[in-house]
Amino acid sequence: MTPAATTLDPNGSLRLRAQAQLQADRGSPPARSATEALAVLYRLAGSPATAGEALALLHELQVHQVELELQQEELQRTRVELEQALQRQTERMERAPLGCLSLDAAGRITELNSAAAHLLGAAVATLWGRTLGSLLTASGVQALQALLLQVGAAGPAPAEVCVLELLPSPGQASQFLHASASMDQPPGHWLLALLAPPETAFQSARR
Repeated sequence: MTPAATTLDPNGSLRLRAQAQLQADRGSPPARSATEALAVLYRLAGSPATAGEALALLHELQVHQVELELQQEELQRTRVELEQALQRQTERMERAPLGCLSLDAAGRITELNSAAAHLLGAAVATLWGRTLGSLLTASGVQALQALLLQVGAAGPAPAEVCVLELLPSPGQASQFLHASASMDQPPGHWLLALLAPPETAFQSARR
């Protein structure tokens, strides 16, 4: 019961009588239905002996019900706003000209946009769950590990850009990417931005 309701019925007698009547009506333990409880209070309000307390308690319950309904409306509005914000953020990431991807603590790709997939030379669907290191040469893996260690030690401070060497496809020369990283949530997760070096972009444009 609310503090106001306790003050109106300090001994809980009205509440006990309501529970007893509900039990008698249903032949079972005290009812949990708010509708049934309100019906009992309405009946008690019809008795001169209990009308004052019953009406006051009924008013408190009605106010509490309206408060819950308003809270539900606010929660629903907040949920819609958060979903819309997430959708906008997802669309921004997808349209970004920069390659963006997220890594979990094991270095697996958990999110990426189309630009990142293009730079890594594979379809988005085939990159989900793969470790970024599996796409890099040994020197590329070392550069990535050094970058993440540097970011972890520096915290929110910006890290220098490193160069990642991709595993070459058969018959093709090695490809390089500039990468920068920042810490993500939960701890141990990372956000990476990828960009083709100017000379690589120039060579790709010529091809």
